[in-house]
Amino acid sequence: MEGSHSNSQVPIIIQEDGKEDDQTQGLEENALKRNDRKITSTVWKEFTIITVSDGRKKAKCSYCSTLIAINSQGSTTQFHRHLDSCPVHLASTKKQRLLTTQPLGPTDFGGGSGGTLTTYRFLEIVKQLLLPTSKGLILDVPTRWNATYAMIESALVFRDVFLKYKERDPSFLWLPSSEDWDRALEVCKFPEAFNDATHIFSGINYPTSNLFLPEVWKIRQILKEKSGTNNKDYLQKMTSRMRDKFDKYWGDCSLLIAMGAVLDPRYKMKLIEFCYSKIYPSFKAREEIESVLFSLHELYVEYVANYATNNVNPSDQARGSFPTKNNSSSRMKSKTKGRAEFDLWAQELDTIVPIKSNLDIYLEEGNVEDYTSHILLSNNQSDIYTKMESWQLLL
Repeated sequence: MEGSHSNSQVPIIIQEDGKEDDQTQGLEENALKRNDRKITSTVWKEFTIITVSDGRKKAKCSYCSTLIAINSQGSTTQFHRHLDSCPVHLASTKKQRLLTTQPLGPTDFGGGSGGTLTTYRFLEIVKQLLLPTSKGLILDVPTRWNATYAMIESALVFRDVFLKYKERDPSFLWLPSSEDWDRALEVCKFPEAFNDATHIFSGINYPTSNLFLPEVWKIRQILKEKSGTNNKDYLQKMTSRMRDKFDKYWGDCSLLIAMGAVLDPRYKMKLIEFCYSKIYPSFKAREEIESVLFSLHELYVEYVANYATNNVNPSDQARGSFPTKNNSSSRMKSKTKGRAEFDLWAQELDTIVPIKSNLDIYLEEGNVEDYTSHILLSNNQSDIYTKMESWQLLL
């Protein structure tokens, strides 16, 4: 490894066993004495200055314990270069960062140098244990959140393979402990719920607003259960942070998601009542259900008013704007007054039952059967729409 590019410097050669060549020994005595300059580089967070047996000072890598000579000019270039090639440091920076608040243990697959796993030897053990080889290990992809789930899931399948691999290759550094495997198994349950929901939402080509609530409420339920105090500390910390972020957006969009579910004839208000009873306390659930009903009726009334305004017959508008002899203004006034008096009388009696709207009729009717299996077996979209006829009356 080279030091500074100055002509006054002698190249510093670091061997793999942590020893240095004799040509650098004469430079180390003055390395830390010159001007007693302060250590300001962040690279020193990764190294520790120690004194070796002969009294000289060296920098020890915190990851692989390699000893590196300290440059007489105070340069840290050699330390940065070492970190760029240190296999232990590289592996530590690739740990899971997305969902966990504590590391699950280093897992670096691939490569073959620095004590990492080699593919061909790993596959040999897989075949000997009669495990499926089609799936294989999956690396973490930082730009895809669901790659974390795929990576952990595939590693759990080959748990026994890692144990055998360590027996054959003692230099393998990254054998997860039993605690690591147990944590991975528990943590894997959370991205599994997100992964399943993602496939449901993005795996079809038609609108999916009616499918959000059945999946989203389950995710919230899992976070609620696992963030309780009766769970392990690392699970509680992880899920509590996830739940705080989830609730932040749930409060803003839960009403919209609920209304989308109501418009599905399979669910209507039954799904709302079921999910909210699981999510909220009983009194809060009743408030939220009433809020959904109120908002739904408001939206329906607004829609009916706009529909009536936009679908008035032009000939009727013309007759109303220009009264004829048979339809004089005085006659219209008397008719209006007469109807107004009747309406007032009817309200006082309170005996006339108002006509139910199409929305009320829709909500009171029973839910239609689940036609999901029918959709999977048929490509005829008209079959789907026939199941939606009850809601089409409102449009």
